[in-house]
Amino acid sequence: MFHLLAVTFCFFKLFNKLILTQYIHLEIVTDEIKKKKSKITDASCTFKHGCPANSELNLLALEMVAEWKMLGRQLGVPTSKINELQRDNVNFCGIVDKARGMLDAWYDKGECPTYAVLGAALNSLGKCRLAVKYCCNI
Repeated sequence: MFHLLAVTFCFFKLFNKLILTQYIHLEIVTDEIKKKKSKITDASCTFKHGCPANSELNLLALEMVAEWKMLGRQLGVPTSKINELQRDNVNFCGIVDKARGMLDAWYDKGECPTYAVLGAALNSLGKCRLAVKYCCNI
């Protein structure tokens, strides 16, 4: 019986050490990601001239499915249009379609939909990599 308790105790100590090691590794990786993110935020980028192409907006819609409403608000899409896209399950049955519909609403709003406006909106949401990917001259 004592032998079984000793083995269980040793296993418990090893298991705790493994969990602690994984936690420390996770903290290190998280710190590295934060440093890389801040480098992207600090990097100066010159925005492309003109309006984003349809193909770029299609790709951006795929990457912004979780934040499409927040991006719409940042771009000045009326809340009524965002709510309409959210409710409309016939024309916009998929979340990507809703994101693309929001980008179309921004594009058709009457103001010039420039890379600079889109990039600033993405940056304000913390989507610096997407701003660089779609809006900056690289």
